[in-house]
Amino acid sequence: MRKTSFLVALAFAASGVAISQPHAAIGEKPKTHALESVRLVPVEPFAYAALEMKGSYDQHGNAFMDLMQNAGAQGLSMAATPFGLYYNSPDQTPADSLVWDLGIPCPDTATVTVPLVLKKYTYPLTAALFFEGVFGSPDQNAATAALFAWIPANGYRPAGPMMERFVSMPMPTGDGGFTGRVEMVIPVEKIR
Repeated sequence: MRKTSFLVALAFAASGVAISQPHAAIGEKPKTHALESVRLVPVEPFAYAALEMKGSYDQHGNAFMDLMQNAGAQGLSMAATPFGLYYNSPDQTPADSLVWDLGIPCPDTATVTVPLVLKKYTYPLTAALFFEGVFGSPDQNAATAALFAWIPANGYRPAGPMMERFVSMPMPTGDGGFTGRVEMVIPVEKIR
């Protein structure tokens, strides 16, 4: 996980992506994330250039570099916030069978060529929670669990893949890990 986080940070730095949200200072304790921090967020459909992936999440660093290099080479805006979409869970799926996309928003009229694919995010309602702290840490796992627990506790069910939007530049923690701010987003629908 630490190698992956390093490669993700390297990919951001190499791409020149300007991410505007502040990151936690090195050594700063992550913020707590109570269930009350989860919020419902309506989402307008949007197009994105996707790099389709299969296999271990250890590929994140190189995949983000590929996404950003190809998006830049294809003239796509590098000011947009990149994200990952995760179609299955590593707790329930062997690592070599994980399916996920890395994406960057773009106009729905964009011409996107291989290895990128033009896709559309069409989930109208999401449950979302910000996490700021060390990636892959028990604190991030607890925040993810809180988000998933909030959904049924409030009369909803998951309705699509989990998204993680990187809203700050990953920064080194000094012990080989990385810290930053992500927004964890899960499409939801009301249980009838």
